[in-house]
Parts: sequence; C-alpha cells; structure tokens
Amino acid sequence: MAKGAGMINPAMATMLCFITTDADVSKVEMQEILDEVTLTTFNAASVDGDTSTNDTVMLMSNAKSGSYDRAAFRDALHKIMHFLALEMVRDGEGATKLVTYNVSGAKDNREAEIVAKALSDSLLVKTALYGEDPNWGRIASTVGASGCECCEDTLKISFDTLCVYDRGEIYFDAEMERKAAIVMGHKKFTISCDLGIADGSFKAYGCDLGHEYVKINADYRT
Repeated sequence: MAKGAGMINPAMATMLCFITTDADVSKVEMQEILDEVTLTTFNAASVDGDTSTNDTVMLMSNAKSGSYDRAAFRDALHKIMHFLALEMVRDGEGATKLVTYNVSGAKDNREAEIVAKALSDSLLVKTALYGEDPNWGRIASTVGASGCECCEDTLKISFDTLCVYDRGEIYFDAEMERKAAIVMGHKKFTISCDLGIADGSFKAYGCDLGHEYVKINADYRT
C-alpha cells in the first residue's frame, strides 16, 4: 500500500509505501533490488514538483515461504511499485489526467531522465494538459530548456501515436490539432519525445495542474 496526494516529486516526497512479502530473501538483496526499482517507479513520478521530508518505501519479508528467485522477485516488485506510483499520480491533488513522458534517443539514460522529469514538472506543460491544449511548442521548449543535448532538426514529438513534429517538419495543421486535442481529452495518454541523438531513454509520470490543486493548497493552513 502507498499514501500520497500532493508534494510528490522524484525523491518521493510526501509519500509512504509499505510492501510485504514472504520471499526468503536477504536484507542486502532486498535493499539492492528496492534501490534499483525505485528509480523507475516512485522516483519517476511527479504530482507537483515539490518535495517534503517524510518520504519512505519500506520492504519487509518474513521469509516464511522458503523460496526465492531474484529475477522473478525483481519483476514482481517492479510491477507492484510501478502500479502504486502511477496510482499516486492519478490520485494527485486535483489531477484529472495521468501522462507518461516517454523520452528516447537521448545522449544517455541520465539525460533522458532529466528531460522526462523536466516535462513532468513543467507548470506550462501541466496547465496545457489541464486545458486539453495540444501545445507541442511547450513540449519542445521544455526539452530545449532542460540543458540536455538536443536539436530541432532531430527532435520528434508525438501525442500517443500521433506525430505532430518530426525533425523540423511541423504537421500541426487544423486537422492534426483536432486529433491531438482528442488524445489530450483522454484520462491517460503518452507524450513521446525522440531526441534523435543516441540511445538514452527514460519514462517519467506526471499529471495536470488545475483549479482544484490551487484551491486545495490555497485553503490549506497548518
């Protein structure tokens, strides 16, 4: 189980997660696998870009099954943590959309991660999502502002399978805008950015930002 609503950002933030197992796995191996899986699940999820002090993922085993397979255990843990991370984003304060930012073709995986998280944290991108505005320019400018290696002549941007910008060529006419707006009307979709530089890739997860988020946090008093 996991708890989270706002102040959710890579580094986990205001989040508490507890996972139990009966796998006969050592504490050392559990920690190694947990560290690895966290990078692409909870640390890839962002609601509002803000962090707090009490973020925790706790993995506990009583080892009573007497059996353990590292690969199977890692796959199962990733499936569980990926589901919980996405559910937290889906249930973010005021969130109406769950968006996957699929960045590929980066110089390396680290640069792909930086770009993906820049997109998931961008206020301009988040508000465009809430307004269901397929503003690919906000996507492109956020990629460029990330500080990572990129170029408009190699960049490709898609909403789900709908390509709106391809290596300098803009496909965004009135008909394309209509189709892209339909995609953005969905509760769940993917924005893909192929940087066309090398083979680095990363997926980050975020949501929109709208009136309800502002209301919740404007009314909140300690």
